[in-house]
Order: sequence, then structure tokens, then C-alpha cells
Amino acid sequence: MPREPEAIALNPEEPRSAHDGSTTRLSGNRLTIARSAWFAIAISSLIVLFFVIPAAYRNASYLFYTVCTEHSDGCPGLVLGQLGLLVGGPVLLAMAFGLIALVIFRLKSNDWVVMLASLTMLTFGVTINAHNFNAQLPPPAIALLTEILQALMFTFGVLFFCLFPDGRFTPRWTRALPLFSIAATIGAFVFPATFFDTDRWDGTLTGLYYFAWACLFVFVQVYRYARVSTPEQRQQTKWILFGLGVSALLVAVFIAFATIYESLPALEIEVPLGLSYAWFALLILALISVPVSVGVSVLRYRLWNIDFIINRTLVFGALTVVLGLAFLATFMLLPSLFRSFTGASQYPIVIAASALVMGSLFQPARYRLQSLVDRRFFGIQIDYGKTLRPLTPAIGAIRQSALADYTDLELIGIGGMAEVYRGRHPALDRLVAIKITPPSLAATSTFGERFKREASVVATLRHPNIIQVFDFGEADGRYYLIMEYIAGPDLESLLQERGRLTLEEALPLLRGIAAGLNYAHERDLVHRDIKPSNILLDPIGDAPPNDRDYRAVIADFGLAKIIGGSTHITRSGVLGTLSYIAPEQIQASADVDRRADVYSLGVTVFRMLAGELPFNHQNPGALLIAHLTQPPPDVRELLPDQPRGVALAIERALAKDPNQRFPTAGEFVAALS
Repeated sequence: MPREPEAIALNPEEPRSAHDGSTTRLSGNRLTIARSAWFAIAISSLIVLFFVIPAAYRNASYLFYTVCTEHSDGCPGLVLGQLGLLVGGPVLLAMAFGLIALVIFRLKSNDWVVMLASLTMLTFGVTINAHNFNAQLPPPAIALLTEILQALMFTFGVLFFCLFPDGRFTPRWTRALPLFSIAATIGAFVFPATFFDTDRWDGTLTGLYYFAWACLFVFVQVYRYARVSTPEQRQQTKWILFGLGVSALLVAVFIAFATIYESLPALEIEVPLGLSYAWFALLILALISVPVSVGVSVLRYRLWNIDFIINRTLVFGALTVVLGLAFLATFMLLPSLFRSFTGASQYPIVIAASALVMGSLFQPARYRLQSLVDRRFFGIQIDYGKTLRPLTPAIGAIRQSALADYTDLELIGIGGMAEVYRGRHPALDRLVAIKITPPSLAATSTFGERFKREASVVATLRHPNIIQVFDFGEADGRYYLIMEYIAGPDLESLLQERGRLTLEEALPLLRGIAAGLNYAHERDLVHRDIKPSNILLDPIGDAPPNDRDYRAVIADFGLAKIIGGSTHITRSGVLGTLSYIAPEQIQASADVDRRADVYSLGVTVFRMLAGELPFNHQNPGALLIAHLTQPPPDVRELLPDQPRGVALAIERALAKDPNQRFPTAGEFVAALS
């Protein structure tokens, strides 16, 4: 499908924003006029609201006295719910919509597309219920003002959905939509009480009319998303569509709930007061979900969280359906069984049993649905729930004191893949590091063969920036690697101590890391787990720690591949730290090459210079989705004094597509210099 030709800008004489390619910025006289118009409409809305509240109260009072007096035992819950809806509804909605509109206007009033969103919310919140009380709004001018605000609200809304987010009519035929809405509005004023006046339409026809508009808005946004939107604009569109989807779902639930709710009094069932409030709250949530999502979208606040929110919404939405069906099935079958054996339905036992079934199904169903959604919708092939589980016993468990010819071993580290001991090589008479794998791996049928094959390859590496492997083998049911011992800390410890490094401090270390990676990559070896804790720092000279130079040494080369293929930690044999993992490792780890190490090195460089990670989420699922979809932040947002070339180099190293990254680690580090 070809791309849409050049779309039409509302203000073609304005230059496009360098940030998002839009023409939506206001300045000078136009900004002053737009802000003045906003305040005029805001004041008009407040005036209407001032008259709507008493009118709503009078309606509710009439209902209360005419209906509740018929019940000697008090007002039924149904009427109380309607009372709250008639009085509290207009006030709460107007306050909620007005507050969101005010926040948007306050933060971004120099953008006229954002201004359209703010005005739509402001007028909608006031007029959504006001037209029900037009006949009760003295003086008559207030009723006229209400109708004008309604017309403006519809026009603003049509313009916003046609122009959002870049201020251009795309596709071109959408230019006719605001013209049509304006013509229909003028027709309703010029020819009242005729077909132009939608308030006089049949309820079904009115519903179909506004449903058609909603479908047009969704189509326009989906079309933009698929044809012309930038990655950031797509995230904005996702927020909009997510809000519309949530609102539609809540309205559907509300209609079903209201149908049951209205039938209860006819069945002589007293409606609990709490149920009345729940019915009212559901409608409020349905209406507010759209402006909240619009506000997040236009302000570009946490845009990239939407993918994770959609992920979890799909999971827990499906989980609710599964558990609900399980509950209904249990609730319908058990009474029949009890009646067959005991002659009674035993509903207390049935309810307890149904709840027990739901509780027992919750965790396995959630896990399976999460895996399904991750694979099918997001391409995540990592079982990140298991990735976080340690493979070795916790500190304090039984530790190795001797291994083969090595005795008096001293534990110096423990992690998810192995325990590390310090010992002395009996033949070389030098300190060595001994990395011992968990006993559980030896029980895996293919691990021994894989270990020997990969370890023999790693042992051939001879480079000053790659830790040297002297020997490997198996003893007492555990596999081990005998490696060069590095006395200094790792890069992770140094960063925790200092916070961050300057570019001048980082470059010597990065040149060594890049040299080691280039050497290994030329021999078709990929590390797969580059991160600060795998960069050891060998002290050079006897200078004080703060002034000391270090030789950067890459550790654990090949260990991720050796262990990852036998732990079933992932669906495709990858084992890496999620904060530094490349997108292709998340989706298809069997196909990774040297560019995965370039990506991980890019994350490491960002951490070294900025003192924090580019993608920092507590939830592992959100972190993986960020690696897959979210562009890295500009390091200059945290450190404005960083050269532009450094920011561009990091951005290229962290490209989602491996083809857009630096082909080698050396070229990446050279671009930082």
C-alpha cells in the first residue's frame, strides 16, 4: 500500500516542528488570540455550570419527593442512585473534564492541536448534561449559551480528531468533516425544530449518528497510524484508541449493569445503596477514560508505557473472562450434584467451592495467558518470570572448599550462573579465579557436551581485554572454568561508588572493551551479556583508587551461551541481563550476532556517562517492551554538556534494527571520541 502523498497542513506557511514534523506551534498575536478565546469559553462554561447545578438539584428533588414518599420504609436504592446521578453527575464530570482541560492548557497552550483538545474537554464536561435542563435555565440567554457551547464542543472535537497529532488533514478527504459539522450546526440554529436539530431525532437515529462519527474518528486515527505516523505519533494514537476502547467497554458493561439494576425493583429486590453508587461510578469512569488518555497523549507524558498497559490489559481481561467462566460453570454444576446426593443445593458450599476453583486457577491461568500475549502480540520469546530466579543456592549454603587439584578455595562471588572462588593454580603457582556451575546443570543430558565445546573455544581467546581461561573440566558433579584472576573491582562497583564517569574517564575503558569485542567478533564469538558487572577492572600502577588507571577486561565470554542453552530459562536459549539485552535477543536469540553486543555496550555507555539506565522499569515485562519499542532518551537531557556526536553515537548503537547500528564495537567507541 503506497504512502499517503503530502498531507495538508492547517497553517502551511508555518515551518514544521523539528521534533514531530507538525505545524502546530502558536506564537505572537495568534497565541494571544487563542489564549483569550480559551479564557472566554472557560468563563462561559462556568456561567452555564452555575445555572446547571440548581436545575439538576430541582430535578433530583422532584424525583425524591414524588417517588420516595410512596415508600413508607424509605427511599429505595434505585432512586438514591438516580439522585446522585442527576445532582453529582454534572458537577463531577464538569470538574473532572475542566481539571484535565486546565492542566493541558497550562502545560502546552502554545500548541493549537492541544488547545483544541482542551477546549473539547472543557465544553463537553459542562454541556454533556446541560441540554437536559435547557428549559429550566433562566434567563433564556443561558439556554442559548449552552447550545452555542455544545456546537463549539462538537466542532472542536471533529477538528481535533481530524488533525491530531500533527495538525494535518490525513487523509485529505477529512477536510470535509469539520465543514460538514459546521454546516449541520448552522442548520440547527437557522432551522430549529427541523431535521437539522439532532435533539429532536429518535433515540436510535441519534445513537447511530454519533456512532458513525466515532467510527470515522477511529478510522482516521488507524489510517494515520498505519500510513504516515512517526513512532512517537503512533504511541500518541495508541493512547487515544486505548482510551476509546476502555470507554466503549465500560459503557457496554454499564448498559448490561443498568439493565439488571433497573429490573431489581420490579422483582421486589431492594437495591443496595452501594450498588447504586457502583452503577454511577462506572458511568463516570467510562466518560473520564477518554479525556485522561487524550491528556497523556497530547502532553506526551509516559507515551511508551502504553504498550505495557495494553499488554497487561489483554492479560487480565482474558484472565477475568477465564475465571468468570470457571466460576459460572462451577456455580451451575455443583448445585445439581448436591441436589442429587443431598436433596439440597447447598449454595454456601457452592460459593466457597467456586471461589476455591478461581483461586487455584488464577496463577497458572495468568502465567499461560501472559506467555501467550507476550509471544503472539509482542514477539517476546523470553520467559522473564523464570529469568529472575537464581540458579545457585543463596549465600550461607554449603560451599566448595576443594575442587580437583585446587584446595583452600575462597568464595569471592555468587550469582545466577555460577559461584566464583579464588584459589592458587598448582602448576602455574599464581592466583586464579574458579567459576563453578550449579550442580543442577550437570544432570542435564546435553550440558556436559555443550560446556566442553564452548569452553574449548573460549579458552583459545588470547587478548589483554578478555579474561583468559587456563583450564576447564568436571569434578564432583560440577563443571568449572579456571580463569585469570583480576584483583580490581568490576565496572558496576565503580559506577555504584562514583555515580557516573566523565567522557574522558570512560573512553580509555571503552577502547579496551571495544578492542576485546572486536577480537572475539572476528572469530565469530558473541558475548551475549555485556554489562558493567561483566567488565572487570585490573588496576594499573600503585596510584590512589580515585586516580588509578584500569585495564578493562571482559569476563564471562561464552558463559551465557554455555549455560543459557541448558537451563530452560528462555524459550530460545538466551540468558542475559534484561536491562542490557538487545531486542533481537528478546525476539529470536538464536539469530544474534556481534551487533547484539554493540547494543548492550550502548546501554553500558549510557549508564557510564549518565549514571542511570536508558530504560529503567521495575517490572521486567515493561523493561522488555521498552527495549523493543521505546527509543532511547537523549543523553543530553541528563547531561546538557555532552557533545552532540556522543548522543548520536549512543542513539545509533541502541537502534532497534541491528542493521542501523554500528557494525563493530570499535566503530561505536571511535564515534564517541
